[in-house]
Amino acid sequence: MSGGAGESDGAGGEDGGGGGGGSGDRGGDAGGRQGGRVALRMRLRGRVQGVGFRWSARAVARELGLVGRVRNLRDGSVEIEVAGEPERVEELKAWLRQGPPGAAVASLHEERLAAEPEWDSFEIDH
Repeated sequence: MSGGAGESDGAGGEDGGGGGGGSGDRGGDAGGRQGGRVALRMRLRGRVQGVGFRWSARAVARELGLVGRVRNLRDGSVEIEVAGEPERVEELKAWLRQGPPGAAVASLHEERLAAEPEWDSFEIDH
């Protein structure tokens, strides 16, 4: 349902404007889709650290059968790289917009990965 990279919630310029336009963001099936799968990198801003976000995201992603990683970034945001069936990735994105209790997601920026990394599970990067 999203047409490529950029803000995917209603929070407009929360992330400094402009969103994600790098190269390869709008490639349709060529951008991040491999054999019916999709691979994305997402950055969440807001109150997303110190609320159990990584642990909860890992549990939800594993339950959905997704692979990838989640990590805190120094700027206070959380980065998630995920791959799997498009419908399952969309389910994770819907959960990410809410997050665990105590979280307040101000924005979710996404970009398709050019190729799916060779992950075999969903893990927390420290």
